[in-house]
Amino acid sequence: MRDKLFLGVCIFTLMFATTSYAEKFLAFQGQIDFSKHQSDFVFDLKKHGFLRINVDKTAEASYRLLLKIEHLKTPFFDLSSEIEGLVDVVGSDEQADGSLYGKISSHYTLIDYKPIREFSGRVEIKNKTLYLNPLTFGNTVCRAEVSLSPPYKLDLVMDLASMDMDDFLNFWVRNKAYNASGAVAGRIKISGTLDRLMLAGNLESHNGFIKNFQYDSIYLNIEGTYPNMQITDSSVSETDGLSFMIEGPIDLSDQENFKNQIKALTLSPLVRESESQSEWTIKRIEEENFGTTEIKYLKRKSQNPGSQDKEESDMLGIQRTLEF
Repeated sequence: MRDKLFLGVCIFTLMFATTSYAEKFLAFQGQIDFSKHQSDFVFDLKKHGFLRINVDKTAEASYRLLLKIEHLKTPFFDLSSEIEGLVDVVGSDEQADGSLYGKISSHYTLIDYKPIREFSGRVEIKNKTLYLNPLTFGNTVCRAEVSLSPPYKLDLVMDLASMDMDDFLNFWVRNKAYNASGAVAGRIKISGTLDRLMLAGNLESHNGFIKNFQYDSIYLNIEGTYPNMQITDSSVSETDGLSFMIEGPIDLSDQENFKNQIKALTLSPLVRESESQSEWTIKRIEEENFGTTEIKYLKRKSQNPGSQDKEESDMLGIQRTLEF
């Protein structure tokens, strides 16, 4: 029965390792030694990358898993890494499909040929579903559910506590160096299937710069089907400058024209209209311990637009408000 249990672990491992390459058929070669409870599988995905999977029994119902990834082409980036896992099988001898629980960690990870912070976390596999709860790397925490059978549904939530602005930009716009400072915080949700991923992000950054652009705050709301995203209800407050809203489309796959896409976004001043006046927010600063400070440009409208009386003309003014 332990041979059956070992075979079940191998099958689960194969399902987990090949989920990111969603083809109906995958050719592989390898060997299984039931006497030593060891297995080794190799997947040559040609131009899409290379995978190698080792499974070794370490105790009565415990196994060591090693997944070597070389230049795997994911929807977002080129990935190379060594992922190690120590898992326990929960179930009786008769239950070769018993659940797997354990820990995983990465080593020597490269995204687009560049090193990143390694990740570690807890993993569970049951009912043909992989659960990561949680998975951490740096100040980022991920929780995910991934189906290990077609169509490979994914539900992932990524919470960013404080990611460096240059790391954040390099993740989305690859092979480009940025002179940037500041930290990004917020939440990114990814859901759907591997051939149709839905993304939604609510992010913010304060007191930083991107090249020559200095800002007090950026609030970014973005959603769509990767790679075609839409920015909505987002705002930027320049340092010693204007505050304005941002909206428009972004194609994350068009890396070469990313700068032109940013320039093509619609920028509009923060304006509030009423029958009596218009308000333009020139500067808006939010501080956690001190509330919100706003400086507004006001235009008071004439009660009689056609009047030539100077007393009935439009009036301009500046207003500064504090909110706690």
